[in-house]
Amino acid sequence: SFFTLARIAPIEVLRSTEKAGGGRFFWLIYLIPIGGLIGLTLTQVASPLLVLFLAGGIALSLIVMMALSVGVLIAMKSLSDGAGVSWRFGLGRLIRNKTASTFQISTIGLGLSILILLSVVRGQLFDAWESRTPDDAPNFFFANIQPIEREGMARFFREQFNGAPAFTPMATGRLVAINGATPVAEDYPDPRTSSRIDGNLNFSWASSIPPGNEIVAGHWWEPGSSEPVVSLAARWAEPLRVDVGDTISVRSGAQVIEARIINIREVQWESLTPNFFVLFPPAVLEDAPHTYLSAARLESEDQKKLIELNRLFPTINIIDVGAILAQVRRVLDLVSLALNLVFAFTLAAGGAVLFSVMQTNQESRIRDVAMLKVLGCDRRRIRRALNFEFLTIAIIAGALAGTTALLTGQWLAERVFEIPYATNYRELIYAFPTSVIIVWLVSVLGVRRAEYAPPQALLKDVTT
Repeated sequence: SFFTLARIAPIEVLRSTEKAGGGRFFWLIYLIPIGGLIGLTLTQVASPLLVLFLAGGIALSLIVMMALSVGVLIAMKSLSDGAGVSWRFGLGRLIRNKTASTFQISTIGLGLSILILLSVVRGQLFDAWESRTPDDAPNFFFANIQPIEREGMARFFREQFNGAPAFTPMATGRLVAINGATPVAEDYPDPRTSSRIDGNLNFSWASSIPPGNEIVAGHWWEPGSSEPVVSLAARWAEPLRVDVGDTISVRSGAQVIEARIINIREVQWESLTPNFFVLFPPAVLEDAPHTYLSAARLESEDQKKLIELNRLFPTINIIDVGAILAQVRRVLDLVSLALNLVFAFTLAAGGAVLFSVMQTNQESRIRDVAMLKVLGCDRRRIRRALNFEFLTIAIIAGALAGTTALLTGQWLAERVFEIPYATNYRELIYAFPTSVIIVWLVSVLGVRRAEYAPPQALLKDVTT
């Protein structure tokens, strides 16, 4: 760097010598590109906390990879006793400078893990998300059905579609208290949670557990119960930091109901059937002002009959879920295409970075090759030793990359996408040949001069 050049005396340049190091605080200059990268990321990502987690995750991954690399190299050293010259030479070069070797392996592993993770996100996670929607899921929703329109709409469906859909009541109100205290939106950093406090709340009532709902805490109420209790979806209860036994108060019209949380539900939202975060027993809120919500699956030849439905009931909102899902799929296709482009650019950038990383030990590697030639080692044995060194780097880096990508993919599936993730070891299997091919190709390009040049020229290059 320029900081190092400023510390080199002119006589050292004329002698073609290199002054090692850059002073006690020379390492601080590496904070400049790191800080620039974090600053650039902050301009693209709205959440500083996300950037902090990203930077911390990368740093932690690098440290863990370096620690594991040291352990693997030490274990391989203990197994190399009695091995051939090529094995001992290739492994010895890595062990002599553990810090540089492990950093080299970890950097390659981290880059490869990003490439593999892009492949996981691009393929398996998107496919898993789409597969969660049942084939017979409703493709039309009907909202704002007034109580006096319910029977007429049911009759229309029986006449036109040979069956009436289910009708789910829906009331609107506001959350006014949690455990007797008025909630404050500022106490909940999550925007969706704070909007539930400041905005309107849609809720319903049911005598039995709705399809696609599973109780994970507490129990369901008895049929016909008029006790003021409430059932909450886990996705709604957790951010509000409430659990079974706590109370919430809801205002609907002029009526305020304080209800004790009797159970927490996991809801399968992908079923595309009417579901609610908040459910009451029918006897508690059935007199509240409400409308009905319904859903149905209609084939393309039946959809034109909805024109007549809209003419008969103009206030009913007809929502084409199929068109919305088609748009979502188009967006996913565009995202997949964008990820393909990102994957290509990342692969190119990764190759460039990998070449740079492999060049960090190039001078030492050339000097060792020259000494072996002076001692009478033939080109075939030298090539075998170098190949073993590169193969060791590639295998360790591939194992670290594949494992990291699998664990990160599972975390993304469970915590971000909230979808079940079946561990697919193909990524781990593919990581090894990918790592070997990339590392070997890049490395061979860097050592061809050392392999074919006469030892006198090599020694002159590294000593002058």
